[in-house]
Amino acid sequence: MLHREGEDGKSIEVELLGLPPVALDMQNPPRYMKWWDALIEAIEAVQGVGIWTPSRPNTDLARTLHSGVKSVIQTLSGQKPRELMFFPTNDSVFDLYHGVDAVFILDRTWIVTIDISVRPGKKYKADVLINPSLLIDDDYLHEKVSGIAKRLLRKKRRRPDLQPLSI
Repeated sequence: MLHREGEDGKSIEVELLGLPPVALDMQNPPRYMKWWDALIEAIEAVQGVGIWTPSRPNTDLARTLHSGVKSVIQTLSGQKPRELMFFPTNDSVFDLYHGVDAVFILDRTWIVTIDISVRPGKKYKADVLINPSLLIDDDYLHEKVSGIAKRLLRKKRRRPDLQPLSI
């Protein structure tokens, strides 16, 4: 996907991740939520719509990332992940206050956050920044997929005793 001149970040996020389950009313922005609460609200919104399957994402980018991350995890760990979920969180409270457009969750426990942005040099809060205008480069895409998988496995190694989310 190439960035088209004049296209804003929100329309790119929709193209790459799909329509958000609940569009925010920026005239009356929602109250601030802490990181964890905002994440849970965003996931529940996606689940409530029922058109998104976290283990089989709907959009081309989400499917590519999901299958790539799953494959790299299997290669690096020697076993298939029990469960790898991908949730879009674009245009949610999680996106608004914490800058996260999507999350990967490994085995309902370990989380890696993603921000999608066309702004070069942008400061970001998510674990991984993806520039959609660079996605046509296979090396760039592989670097991002590999980075997400390695972060998930590192988090799992560091905190194997974490309790799974009840999602």
